[in-house]
Amino acid sequence: MSTTAAPVDEGERYVKIAADGDCFYRAVADALVMCPTLDWLAPRRQMYNLPARFTVSTLRNLVADHLTAEHWMALQAAYQVDPREYSYLRRVTTLEKLRDRTRLCGEEVGTRMCVWADWSHIQLVVQLLGLVVLLRDSHQNFCLILKPDDLSHDCEQRRFVHVVRVDACHYNLFASGDQAILTDADVRASTIFDMFHNAPGGIDLWPEQH
Repeated sequence: MSTTAAPVDEGERYVKIAADGDCFYRAVADALVMCPTLDWLAPRRQMYNLPARFTVSTLRNLVADHLTAEHWMALQAAYQVDPREYSYLRRVTTLEKLRDRTRLCGEEVGTRMCVWADWSHIQLVVQLLGLVVLLRDSHQNFCLILKPDDLSHDCEQRRFVHVVRVDACHYNLFASGDQAILTDADVRASTIFDMFHNAPGGIDLWPEQH
């Protein structure tokens, strides 16, 4: 469940997302549900077999379906470096088991049993949906832009979602008015533009600002 936080500017606010292990998926699902039309997703629907409805469960299933051996090996390497952070991998010994575990929703099985979205999962969401994720980490005080490999050269075709990460692991959602999927024009007109146009990757999106 999501609740609305105090506005950061008139018409802008951060939406608090439940801390149940699904926060990134829920932030994206809520943003998509708020969007009046998803016509901009049409080119990707066939390409990636996108679900008809976007929920935590359908987004988790989408990510799980597209996990590869490379993702599995990268997570195994991360587990070797930080076994506590990736403790769920102790019992996840194959790619298929990783996919099965990724499908579990924290709301249903609890935060200890589900797989929280890490960088590999977030980048998959970015690629599959064609979204540009504008991520601000309030704890470590940095901004990061995550883009799909095939980002449109036409700025009017681009869609953005802004999330803020708190406590190094939890995500809340930014909304402007009644929208959380933002166009390029929306981002430029918002208070968050100053945070991101100088962030790594910003020069590729807004070269005229550099």
